[in-house]
Amino acid sequence: MVDLYRFADDTLLTTDFFNRLFGDIDGRLKGSEASRDNIETRTEAAISAFNQRVNAVLAEFVASITGIAQVGALSNISASGNVEIALGPRMVTVWPQYRGQVTIPAYAYLTAANDPSLSMGGPISGYDANTGELTVNAIVANGAGSALDWRIGISASNTFFPEQEISGSQIRFRRPDGSWGDWLEVGGGDISSISGLPAALASKANQADVVAALAEKATITALTEGLALKAAISHLHTIANITGLQAALDAKAAITHVHDMTNINGLADALAAKAAAAAVLALSGGTLTGLLNVKTQSVATVDLNNITGSVALNLSNANHFRGTVTGNTTFTITGAPVSGVAFPIILELTNPGSKTLTFPSGAKWPGGTQPAFTVSGVDIIVGISRDAGATIRWALSQKDSK
Repeated sequence: MVDLYRFADDTLLTTDFFNRLFGDIDGRLKGSEASRDNIETRTEAAISAFNQRVNAVLAEFVASITGIAQVGALSNISASGNVEIALGPRMVTVWPQYRGQVTIPAYAYLTAANDPSLSMGGPISGYDANTGELTVNAIVANGAGSALDWRIGISASNTFFPEQEISGSQIRFRRPDGSWGDWLEVGGGDISSISGLPAALASKANQADVVAALAEKATITALTEGLALKAAISHLHTIANITGLQAALDAKAAITHVHDMTNINGLADALAAKAAAAAVLALSGGTLTGLLNVKTQSVATVDLNNITGSVALNLSNANHFRGTVTGNTTFTITGAPVSGVAFPIILELTNPGSKTLTFPSGAKWPGGTQPAFTVSGVDIIVGISRDAGATIRWALSQKDSK
């Protein structure tokens, strides 16, 4: 067929040739126009089907965008749960792929996936990341009915109602569209009666702060009422207003007062003991007055052993001294009592006459002469002094005592 339109050296350019050529071109053009019409029809059908599919798919995104716009969220998630539009706690189950995106405290705005006119929102009051159970305390609800799937906008801050209005024990918030929500009963008395609370609520930048303030309202009310019953930190009391104070004061004595000795516990016994102690002669010695009755008496004795050379008779140790004379001996007196007190000295000497004995200066003997002592035997020599040993009167009490 193509060969019919080719030119050659012997091609005759006749009417039949050109009619045949242009007839074929015309037929081809008609076929192209029919294909074009068919393509346009199919394209319009495809565009219609595409638009329908896009509308169905975008409906969910519109719901998500609506939720995001309501709370100013930067992210949104999907959840399921046959939940009815209402105020108060509403629970849905977050899809597994979104469970890691929820953090609390935060705020959520739920929009039905199949109907953006159904929505509600409020602070998140509970969330379990394992099960995906998300509880929102709805303080705003739009529309009526329920939905199975939800698109949720989540934000750390709340822009639901930047403005609130108080009337008695009720409060309401302005919706994003400018209209006022329903009055909410807070309870516990007139909100405006709590000093500074209305002003504090009015100064809050968002509902998160308002909700927190209202959550503390019951405590604030009780605190205000309790403080009203309390006195200032600095205050005065009369005695009558302090329980038991007057009775306690009445039982006390005046600052300036006197006591009988018998009213001071233990004083009489202490004084008696002191007097008894004063009547006892100290171990270190002292002066006794009055008659001294002694049933028995003993004095300390010192063994001088072998006596020779210079020998001290220390009267602070004993009054009786004994020993055997083995060499010439000179006696001295130490530790004598003070002058005016008489004291004895007793010497029990063996073989005193075998050697020369020299007694302290001031020694006095009967007849003025020191007697001759026993060469081999025991003599008892006794002395007495009353001037601290300056003068000692000696006597040979027993010669050759056997």
